[in-house]
Amino acid sequence: MTQNHMFEIFSADCPLCKNIEILKNPECTQKIYDVNHIDKETEAKMKKYRIKAVPTIVIDGKYKVVGVPDFSMRCGDDLFKRLEKDYRI
Repeated sequence: MTQNHMFEIFSADCPLCKNIEILKNPECTQKIYDVNHIDKETEAKMKKYRIKAVPTIVIDGKYKVVGVPDFSMRCGDDLFKRLEKDYRI
């Protein structure tokens, strides 16, 4: 059974934020929150995940990567093993 993973990307359209690239595939959904234009949903998510810097990527509400990752963010077993080990919220 395939699980649909949710990648929530907090961005300010800065040069570092533009380096965030999640490889699209059927198991992954992306939502980008622009912290330059904070609406109620973005504000609530920032509080929930304690977003203090951009770029930040929250995956499935369980993992948080702050900054530009130095590893592939392509959905797959390798990614989720690394997230489980080093990036659990």
